[in-house]
Parts: sequence; structure tokens; C-alpha cells
Amino acid sequence: MQLSVGLILYSASTLAYLALTAYAFSSWRKKYSGRALGLTALLSFSWSLSITAQFVYDWPPFETRITLEVLRNAAWFFFLLRTLGITKESLMSSSEKHARYLSLCATLITFAPLLLLAASRLNIPDLSGQIEIGSNLLVFFVISTIFGLVLVEQVLRNTRSDKQWNIKFLGLGVGALFAFDFCLYSDALLFNRINVTLWDTRGALNLLAVPLIIVSSQRSRAQPLKFNLSREFMFHSTTLLGTGIYLLIMSVAGYYIRIFGGTWGGVFQIIFFVTALLILLIIVFSGKIRARFRVYLSRNFFSYKYDYRDEWIRITQILSQEGDDPLTHRVITSLANIVQSPGGQLWLESEAGNFVLTDRTALAMPAITLEPSNSRLCKFLRNSEWIIDIEELQRDPDLYNHLVLPDWLSQLSAAWLIVPLMLHQSLSGFVVIKKPPTTHNLNWEDHDLIKIAGRQAASYIAQEQAMLALSQAREFHAFNQMSAFVVHDIKTLIAQLSLLVNNAEKHKGNPAFVDDMIKTTDHSVKKMTHLLEQFKSGNSSDPDQKINLKDLLISIVESKANQSPLPTLSIAANCDDLQVDVNREQLHSVLGHIIQNAQEASTDSDKIEIQMHHDDQWAHINITDTGSGMSEQFIKDKLFQPFQSTKGVTGMGIGVYQCQQYIQRLGGGIKVKSELGKGSEFDIFIPMIR
Repeated sequence: MQLSVGLILYSASTLAYLALTAYAFSSWRKKYSGRALGLTALLSFSWSLSITAQFVYDWPPFETRITLEVLRNAAWFFFLLRTLGITKESLMSSSEKHARYLSLCATLITFAPLLLLAASRLNIPDLSGQIEIGSNLLVFFVISTIFGLVLVEQVLRNTRSDKQWNIKFLGLGVGALFAFDFCLYSDALLFNRINVTLWDTRGALNLLAVPLIIVSSQRSRAQPLKFNLSREFMFHSTTLLGTGIYLLIMSVAGYYIRIFGGTWGGVFQIIFFVTALLILLIIVFSGKIRARFRVYLSRNFFSYKYDYRDEWIRITQILSQEGDDPLTHRVITSLANIVQSPGGQLWLESEAGNFVLTDRTALAMPAITLEPSNSRLCKFLRNSEWIIDIEELQRDPDLYNHLVLPDWLSQLSAAWLIVPLMLHQSLSGFVVIKKPPTTHNLNWEDHDLIKIAGRQAASYIAQEQAMLALSQAREFHAFNQMSAFVVHDIKTLIAQLSLLVNNAEKHKGNPAFVDDMIKTTDHSVKKMTHLLEQFKSGNSSDPDQKINLKDLLISIVESKANQSPLPTLSIAANCDDLQVDVNREQLHSVLGHIIQNAQEASTDSDKIEIQMHHDDQWAHINITDTGSGMSEQFIKDKLFQPFQSTKGVTGMGIGVYQCQQYIQRLGGGIKVKSELGKGSEFDIFIPMIR
């Protein structure tokens, strides 16, 4: 017997595994995981002893040593799977397809070398210099080490942060064993020989791994890792395993290219490796391929398509996160992400009861931004609470009671789903979701998840609207307090003027002057008295009536003739007799306010144009100026909000807000286009009398 480095190292490794076996059975003899570690240590001891004996006695035979190595790997797989929480009960459960999948992979990968030996006995010389070994057998051993590394990685990844201190040395020790075996067998596969230096060093690595395993087991006494296999586990595990197998196959192919490529073999091998790596990176970073792969795993290895806990956490985090994105944008994102869609449109109910386009992402602007609450679409969503699949509606209208979509929606070719946002039993809005880049067939799970997510989104929107209403109510309360002081001052003024009128005759100096003063003062008293009455009531008492819109616009333009620039009026030929049902004074005030704003935002050289036309449903009044204009951000966030103004301290910021409130009460709306330095365009549309 010749004393060698390999003999010394493997002998020490054998004694270390014997100590680990004794420790495992004595310390954890009453625990299932303790018995699993004891069995693993015992088989590792047997394997290390067989290699030591081979150095000394040239025995046992090759088949026995291979069998012991296979059993040793199987024991480590068994121990790691047990650590991950996979038990006999989970294998028998119909809902734990993923557990059976992992166990089947472990069985096939582990015992494939034994089947190969049984099919064809390999005639391989014993350890002397370097060992020749069959490449097919090496392939299975490389795959086995990759699978072992995947299991170790998942144990470390899925351990709670407070348990990492217990398990990290186990991961380091067992991970080092599989990593070194991967290097050993990969080298042997490429060169068709086992490197003696690596083989001897393997004994030292096994010796060093044992103390790490003992430390980890001591820290984790009687506390197996609590772990539930998730979709992320399946996705990452399968991805790592697939990547390892792919690289292994490419390495073998590259080796044969180098062998049979002649003079250019080395160049062809490098080109092949670079190309294979690029293909792998394209696959790994492809969102479309990842999405399809996740769907495949969910369909084949899980009872349900979604991990509902993760989905609910994700939806809630998106809706509740604070940042630059408004809630309307986050609502679209939360629903679109469920079906891997890039975006959509959000329509919310206005105070008038109609639905208006509030926000959109990655989907075109529709021709109409207002959907009446009594339209077929809104009635269907309100009564059925169904998600409308537009493609399915076109294929089978019977499923949706032959619903006819509005024209603006039919013109959006990228529109795919219409999701109702139900708050209690009311329709508070709906989301139009854009088609995803990959084909996505919906089933009952998709519908249920999207519907409940829609209800969650509706509750968040209602909460934000309630908070905004409360904030505005507080501001109006402060405004009302200020108004009370103004009213008090007016009452004082009225009292003073009344006293002046009552005593004027006693102090006549110039009768003509005094008479004129009395008339003027009396008129002021009457006017302020009327103002005080309106201040108290809050609105005009005049009822709505049918009026000729053309006559009203002419009257408004004439009333603004004393201020420049003078607005010009253009009325379409078919609008001479167009009538609307409104409060004349209030509509006069609303349109006059917008024209006055245009005049104040313009210079004498600018232009203000007023145009009137109509379509099948609406009377349109376009007011366009070439004045200072407004920013897109101001229009979106502040123009229609109370107490927001571009006039500084001279403006109270409630004029346009009141305009919008009144127009919406009529059932109409206001659309605004503007650009700083170029002017603004207001499109006011109200229902006309047919």
C-alpha cells in the first residue's frame, strides 16, 4: 500500500462522516428530519469508505462505488426535499402537483446512472494516473449536481430572514459539495478523464463540509424549515435547472465541434459558445417567453392558475403606494398587470351621473370622452357586473344579449376587455384594458380575480373622492366664513346708505345734485339688497326654460363689447333655431365668464372667436383665443378645481369650477385644449332640444 494524498484525505472524510452519523442519530433520533440527516450521513460514510478501500485494497469494484455515490446523492436530495417541507402527505395530496414534480425529477436524475449500468456494463480501469469514464454516465452526474445546487439555492432563498442564521452553514456545506462535483464531472466530460488532483481534493472538501453541517444542525435543533412551495419557487427552480441542462448540452456540443472541427475547431467552438449564450440571454430576458412559461407551470403543476395571496398583495401594493403616479393611473396598472396588458383607459362617474374619461395609459384617446349613464354599455355593466371580452362579443353576441358597443369603443382596435368597477351595488366606473402582447385565454379564475380587483380599485377611488370632497368642504367652510364678513359689511353699507337717503332732504344744498345723488344711492341700495338675497340663497330662483341659443350668444357678445379684444361670433347655417333647456341667466353668466377670462388672458392684438354648431345629440359652443394659454398640467390638475387660479391674488379660482358644475348639471361637459403662449380652446357641449 502506497500512502497518497488521496488516501489521507478520503480516510479523514470517512471518519468525519462517521462522526456526523453518530451525532445525527444521537441528537435528532426522535425527529424525522434528524433521521433523514442520519441516513444521509450514513450513506456518505459508506461512499467515502468505499473510495478509501479502493486506494488500499483495489476494492470494491467500480459498479459498487458508483451505486454508493448514486445512493449518497439520493440521500442528499431526500434530505433537502424534506427540509423544503415535502413529505409523504404532500406527495399524496391532489393539490401538491409541484411536490410530485420535484420528487419525480429527483428520482429520475438520481437513479438514471444505475439504469445505465444495468443496461450496459462499462469496462473502465481503476484509479491509476487518470481514469477514463463513459461520457453518458458523466452527463447524468453533471445533471445530478445541477439539481442539487437548485435545491440548495431554494432552501436558502425561501428561509425566513430570522432563520437564516440557522440554515446558512448547511447551505454552504452541501452547496460546496455539489458545486465541486459539478466542476469535477464537467472537466471529466470535456476531457473524457477524471483529473486526479480534483479527485483527491474532493476528499478534503467533504472533510470540510461536515463541521459546517454539524454547526447548522446544532443551531436548528428540532426546527425543520417551514416552507410552502410557491409559483416563484417552481419558476426559479425550473429556470435554473433548464439553464444548467442547456449549458451542459452546449458544452458537450462545443467539445465535439472542437474535436471534429480540424484546424478551425477552436474558432468554431468559441463562436458556438457565444451564439449559444446569446440565445440563452434572449430567452431568459424575454417577457413574452417568461409569461408563457409561468402560465404553463400554473396549468400543469398547480390546482389553481394564480397564487391568490401574492396577487392580492401585489394589487394592494400598487393601489396603496404613494408616488408621482395618481390613483387613476395605478388603478389601470393594477388591473392590466393581471393579464400582462400594457395599459388601458379609466372612465369614472361624474357628479352628473355620466361617465367621463379620467385617465389612460398605452391606449389611444377616444373620439368621445363622455359616456351617458343610460347607454347600453353602462346599463349592461351595471345590471350584469360582467367583464366584457370584446373579441368574444364579436364572435358570439348571444353571450352578451347582443350588446352593441358605442362607436368610440368600436373604433379602438386595441381595446380588449371592459371591466366594471362596482362599489356595493353601483357602477362607479369601468376600465377598458388594452390587448396584451401575448395571447391570453381567459377562464373563470381570470374573471373572478379581475372582478374582485375591480371592486378593490373602486373602493380606493371612492375613498380618495371622499377625502377630496372633505377637503373641498373645509375650504368652502372657510370661504363661507369670509362671506359672512362680506355680508356683514354689505348690511352695514346698506344701513348707512338708507340713513343717507332718509336724511338727504334735510341737507339739500344744490337740489339738482342732491336729487341725482338720491337716485344713485337708492339704486345702489336696491342692487346690494338683491346681491345679499342671492348670497343667502346660493343660486338663482329662476327656473329652466327653452331658449334660442343663437340669441343668447348674440346677447353675451354684445355685453362684452366694452372690453377688448372684441369677440367675434360665427354660427353654423343649421343652428338658427337651435334650442336648449337651461336657466338663461346662469348660462349667460357661465359663457360670459369664459369669454371674460379669454379677454383678460389676451392683449388688444389677439383674437377671440366664438363658434356654434351641433351634432346628433349635442349643441357645441367653441370659444377660442390666442392669448397667454395654460399648461397641460394646470388643465389636468387645477383648472376645474375650486380655489385654483392663474390670476394670483386678484382671482378667487371658483369661476371655471362653477362653470363646469352647471354644465355637467345640464348633462353636458367641457373639453379644454391649451398651450402656453399660443392660446386656449373651450368646447362646451350641452344637450339640445330635438
